[in-house]
Amino acid sequence: MSVLHLLAPLRGESWVVLNGPGGNNHHTAGVIQFEGRMLVPQRFAIDFNRAYEDGALVHGNRADVHN
Repeated sequence: MSVLHLLAPLRGESWVVLNGPGGNNHHTAGVIQFEGRMLVPQRFAIDFNRAYEDGALVHGNRADVHN
């Protein structure tokens, strides 16, 4: 039996995981109905965020996705 190794699609350093499939968060709470079934389409989603050199995750306006 072979082992499948998966890596995050990221380059560089200073990446942190904010939400993942291991807990209750906005990914696991998003239930939709499709063809008579209840689905959680983001159940395996992971949020990655790059940290700045000072450790902060955001500089400036938090509502701007570019910050």
